[in-house]
Amino acid sequence: MRLDYLKVRLRRSLVHSMILLLVAAVVSAKELARCEYSEERIVNECLQPMLQYATRLQSEAGAVQFPLQGGRVFNELCTIYTDFKKCVERVQCDSLSIDAVDASYGYMCGSGQHLFQQHASCFAQVESEVSYISCKTAATQAISEAQKSKAKSTELYLSEMCRAMDGYLRCSHPIIVSKCGPRDSTTLRQRLSAILHKCFVCRVSSLLMHFTRRLLGPFVGTLSKKLDYYSQFQPSSLSIQQYLDFGRIGTAATSYSFLKNELLVRLANIMQEFTLLPPKLLQMPSSKMVSNWYAESFEDLLQFESSSDTAESVAKFNDQLSIILKRHAHVVETMAEGLIELRESDGVDIASEKGIQYFLDRFYINRISIRMLQNQHLVVFGNVLPESPRHVGCIDPACNVESVVYDAFENARFLCDRYYLTSPSMKLEMHNAVEKGKPISVVAVPSHLYHIMFELLKNAMRATVEFHGVDDDLPEIKVFVVKGNEDLSIKICDRGGGVSRTILERLYNYMYSTAPPPPRDGTQAPLAGYGYGLPLSRLYARYFLGDLFLVSMEGHGTDACIYLKAVPVEASEVLPIYSTSSRRNLTMGPQVADWSHHVPGQGNRPAQ
Repeated sequence: MRLDYLKVRLRRSLVHSMILLLVAAVVSAKELARCEYSEERIVNECLQPMLQYATRLQSEAGAVQFPLQGGRVFNELCTIYTDFKKCVERVQCDSLSIDAVDASYGYMCGSGQHLFQQHASCFAQVESEVSYISCKTAATQAISEAQKSKAKSTELYLSEMCRAMDGYLRCSHPIIVSKCGPRDSTTLRQRLSAILHKCFVCRVSSLLMHFTRRLLGPFVGTLSKKLDYYSQFQPSSLSIQQYLDFGRIGTAATSYSFLKNELLVRLANIMQEFTLLPPKLLQMPSSKMVSNWYAESFEDLLQFESSSDTAESVAKFNDQLSIILKRHAHVVETMAEGLIELRESDGVDIASEKGIQYFLDRFYINRISIRMLQNQHLVVFGNVLPESPRHVGCIDPACNVESVVYDAFENARFLCDRYYLTSPSMKLEMHNAVEKGKPISVVAVPSHLYHIMFELLKNAMRATVEFHGVDDDLPEIKVFVVKGNEDLSIKICDRGGGVSRTILERLYNYMYSTAPPPPRDGTQAPLAGYGYGLPLSRLYARYFLGDLFLVSMEGHGTDACIYLKAVPVEASEVLPIYSTSSRRNLTMGPQVADWSHHVPGQGNRPAQ
């Protein structure tokens, strides 16, 4: 009876402790995030000498080094550890990285230092024993396996690392007892017990952080587990030629089987990155609306996860795709509103702005790719009619570039006339270097090319009118189109006064616009004033491995250059992949200056 009572009291005590830990985790979530975003950068810099030494040590010995080392290594490690502790004195947050280093070296170089020095020679002898080498080799392999789980789950990684150290302790303990006596084995136990205790603390901290992120993040519950699962897979990059071929010979059932999985993978990859945005941005009403749309669409698609490719399933799937397309029709404007709300509420720091810029490029190109999949399927296998009988889904196998340019020009001129009561003319020159004298046609998505041309011509017209004035004769806008063996190149030249290099660098920033902010009542054309026209146009160009860039001469004008792949088999989708690299870029703190002045492109690593 007494034993049962004690068990109940113990159980209640543990539950109470866990509740307190969870509350503490929720309360300190902002502090932990702040540490990860900025001060962890300082910790990382302080860690570099230790990491470099470990790399050299491993290359010399051919295996991961464990606590049983000779005097030289012991002294060198403790010197580096002391320097590390001095370096991180300025860090005020609760850093898990510092905890991990303390767990590894705190006892050995702290209160247990004299014991390790006394028994270093005996430990060095143990290291030459075959039986001990087997323990170390097994632990090395266990750590290598644990490293593989790091990308899947932080808590799984920590658990596997702790299991590896625990196995090392159990294996090596009897060897040390037999060679060095029980006192030395106690020293080792004290050392590794400190590590294992810290392992437990780190594991619980990681679990609590993971729980808090799930609890407070935009995607929770069963949905979060499915996101974890599907984000493990890389999206399948398709070429325009593959889209074209499948549109001609594919079946609705095959397309359904591919899409029901691929759409979940593409959504999961970007939704995981969405959770890493600054918490303040995630709390903005418009950002919440976007995250809710994505969560709802992901759940809608999950209902087809295990469905067979029957005609009934395909019909329901097509209906669901149409609903999702309508639901996401205003994602761009709504996300832009979220940034405006953030700016008006509390502003954006430099580190967060870089992370947001990185995310939005990936977010919008992911959106382009998802809508491409949906529209292509619905036009080829659904009830949506193609733009012309020649089209294969959204793709025109013989897109007349001249026609698209003139359509974009006429619509841009209509807006310019409506706003300024005047507009510049356009001079178009076409050069077909592949089939001389023939019109230029390429395999392309006409709507993408139109979007790019419309935005660039609209910008050129606005700059020309505002620079020269509505009463003056306006210089014409010159457009050159050239088709080569590999590229379709388009250059738009205006004499709209150009911009300085300072402004040019900011034109692709989603939080910068040269136009006045748009009214909130919906009376103005979409995207006007959001500053999204140019960065989105560049994404449309880059989506199939093209590009867009500007060359400007302040006081004269600007040249906009577009490159698109002329060979459809080479025009493959550029898709964002959720990975350790993307997580690092989204959560990276402000960089320490390594130049006296910022110069665009100075010392930057080339894009991969």
